[in-house]
Amino acid sequence: MIKLKFTAQLKEKTGLAVDQIEITNGEKLQSILKRLADRYGKGFATILFDDTGNFRNSILIAINEYQENYKDNPTLKNGDELILMSPIAGG
Repeated sequence: MIKLKFTAQLKEKTGLAVDQIEITNGEKLQSILKRLADRYGKGFATILFDDTGNFRNSILIAINEYQENYKDNPTLKNGDELILMSPIAGG
């Protein structure tokens, strides 16, 4: 299991600030994010991915409080914490 944390729009789409998901041993970030898109639905998925399926660079990813890059596709392990931060609009 890994702990999930969501902010801003992602929190609104899931209705959750914190959740958890079971992962397989050695599962990669990109696989997990695609599973989350399926799990939380189209509204959530469109925040993470554009119409062609490319990850939106505006989403910040942190694993165990260290910022990660989607393209690096790090491996997660049981007990990790994945934080997804969407842009916050302000005025």
